[in-house]
Amino acid sequence: MDKPVYEGHEFDVLQTRYSEQAAYIRDLNQYELRVFGGFVTIQLLLASFFSLHSIESNLAKCGVLIADASICFICVQILIAIRARRKEITDTIININKAFGLYKSGIYLSDQAINPPVARRRFVWLDIGCYVAFAGFVIALFAPFVTLGGK
Repeated sequence: MDKPVYEGHEFDVLQTRYSEQAAYIRDLNQYELRVFGGFVTIQLLLASFFSLHSIESNLAKCGVLIADASICFICVQILIAIRARRKEITDTIININKAFGLYKSGIYLSDQAINPPVARRRFVWLDIGCYVAFAGFVIALFAPFVTLGGK
């Protein structure tokens, strides 16, 4: 039986995997910001349009509201999926760091580890931003029609 491909190359495999995961997490950060920025841009455009061009029919307002709510729902679901994937990538990076011994004191430095203990803080700022942008759109959609110049 031949020797497995990875045998003797474990360091190279871990190093390559670490580089791939770090690049992937950077890409996810960019993608997340683009999704959020696009959604907020749509909200601002729609809110400014409907604040100047009122819809008289309540049924039409509800239709526009349902369409916009679906965009908000899809955007938040994309952000949730990105966070879940980021957690997987972060866990992989933590495992690679453990394999390198970066969390054990005394391996690289005499009295401490290279990496600090793992602590994660999760808060969903972008989700909250989506909900606030959606609320602003709803207010603009259902606010009474105001003409420029007070006429």
